[in-house]
Amino acid sequence: MPRRRKLLATSGSLIAGVIAGCASGGSEDETASESEMVGGADTTSAPAESETAAGGSTDGSYTVTVKPYGSHTFEEVPETYFASVWSGFGVSLDMLPTYGGRTDKINGKFYDLVPGLEYDTSEITVLTGGKGGFDKEVFYEHEPDVIFLDPRYLKQQAGWTDQDIQEISTNVGPFLGSQVHQPINEQDPYYDLYGAFEKFAEVFQRQKQYRAWEEYHSQILSDVQSRLPPEDERPTATSLIRGINPASGHFMPVHIEENKSNTRTLAQLGVKDAFEGQNIDGEVGIEAVLQADPDVISTPSLCMDSHEDFVNNVVEPMESNDQTSQLTAVQEGNLVRTAGHYIDPITDLFSLEAGAKQLYPEKFGEWPGPAGEVPEDEQLFDRQRVGELVSGDL
Repeated sequence: MPRRRKLLATSGSLIAGVIAGCASGGSEDETASESEMVGGADTTSAPAESETAAGGSTDGSYTVTVKPYGSHTFEEVPETYFASVWSGFGVSLDMLPTYGGRTDKINGKFYDLVPGLEYDTSEITVLTGGKGGFDKEVFYEHEPDVIFLDPRYLKQQAGWTDQDIQEISTNVGPFLGSQVHQPINEQDPYYDLYGAFEKFAEVFQRQKQYRAWEEYHSQILSDVQSRLPPEDERPTATSLIRGINPASGHFMPVHIEENKSNTRTLAQLGVKDAFEGQNIDGEVGIEAVLQADPDVISTPSLCMDSHEDFVNNVVEPMESNDQTSQLTAVQEGNLVRTAGHYIDPITDLFSLEAGAKQLYPEKFGEWPGPAGEVPEDEQLFDRQRVGELVSGDL
């Protein structure tokens, strides 16, 4: 029997129509990344003081809308949740996910550098089972109050039907995730990092904490951008996703856009898109990369790979290959890495710092490789302040 619902009402557009119109395939690295789910641990820390969200009412209920699905009205703040790519939003608000699909996508290498931020992945309840890692019975068994997972992903990768999605949304918990940072198709809206973070904060009534995060991020970004060289002195660049194998002769570059997680840092640092105006949807051959010949080649691997992994798996193969070794970026040592799909407010700051130092060492200091080895007097943001934002010490 379904338990008493904390969801009071769901707009009719949530599943019918919108979900039925989802695209047949994900954009860029979205499909592959979504299948590598993130998990997190439960937390016992007290929530920040609640606020009334947009659409709130005098009886304490409030409504949150996540496009392109619809609106959900809660009578109380949820206590448990499942998250994948939205996991880091919970970390940034000191409320790690209760449920997830994997634990190895947690950006712990950065979280460990934030004073006072504690997390324990052994407390994660990992939900697995069924095609694509998800079975309806898993959600019935654990009953998360909110599911931050895009229903379109479940249709594409796990074989769910509209009826399956509607059933779990009605009997277990609402789906409030979306394919964050990238569109599934050209028609559907999608959120940039802070747009999605704001929605997450609304669900848990942490708007004050979100606004403090947004203000601090804007301050740091403004400071960094004020120190960038003139536009005509900035490099051309591309980001190669889904791994690099020079021997294959095939690569997957993506256009540099700030809203997309895997090129967000590059866009913020003002590089020029080496493939601007070109159709590079899907794989391209080495000839196309040689013709574009970017000054900088980036991979969205900062979060998951160590500096040693990056050298072994990207730098050395590119340098030793007869064709890729002809690229300007390779010859001049301009192979860099920034954050990728699993980006969050904490990781975003570390990625901005790493990218600035790799692209403009004369302005921001040399990048040492490991994020933990940046000298304190050369750090571009205050780690202690980030810890305060996480804890809610505003």
